[in-house]
Amino acid sequence: MREKVLKPGTVLLENEIHGYLIKEPEIDLISPHERVGKYVAIEGIDGSGKTTLSGMICNEVKRSGKECDIVKEPYYEEVKSLLHKMPSMHPVAEAYLFAADRLIMHSERLIHLLKSGKNRLILGDRSYLASIVYQSTRGAPFEVIMSLNSFAVQPDLVILLDVDPSIAWERLMKKSNRQLKHLEAKETLSTLRKTYLELYQKIEKPPIEVIDASPSPEEVLEKAMNLLRMKGIL
Repeated sequence: MREKVLKPGTVLLENEIHGYLIKEPEIDLISPHERVGKYVAIEGIDGSGKTTLSGMICNEVKRSGKECDIVKEPYYEEVKSLLHKMPSMHPVAEAYLFAADRLIMHSERLIHLLKSGKNRLILGDRSYLASIVYQSTRGAPFEVIMSLNSFAVQPDLVILLDVDPSIAWERLMKKSNRQLKHLEAKETLSTLRKTYLELYQKIEKPPIEVIDASPSPEEVLEKAMNLLRMKGIL
């Protein structure tokens, strides 16, 4: 039997002939004909190099004469501060928190960037896939996370930066502004990496491409740029 995760606000309509009918809310933040830019999400465990790669790609794109913007999650810094103060927050409450933050960012910024021109690339430093990985690892049901994020704008492509947790951990230890240390233990990073790779095998949309993120930032950039060209993003 094939399962379908329903959107929040879905109702059952009683019908004498067909029994119960399912009615989902008809909400789209942006219509297909309005969406003219390209949206690529960069994913991976902490320490995989998402922020570094996003910045390097944008610099390359701008040098070629095109427009590029970065949208970072969480959108509000207060989300990280709250999680720092409440590391034992219930994973379902955490999923709601991130989904709300994401929906605000998508409705306030992302959709306007996607409408603004065909030559614009928008890079997402994380996406709703991070919620699936992180909150499900912490115990939130997969179906709940998917439902909460069903209004999120789908990326045209996801680049998953895969790196050995030991390498990621060493990179994280060099940072001075670490807030969510409870998510950065080697064992936790190993579990998160495994979940990301399982998600890569499980999800068909959005398309996910894996890049080895253990080499130098310049080598990872070259792989990412070649991938974006091959996929017709650039």
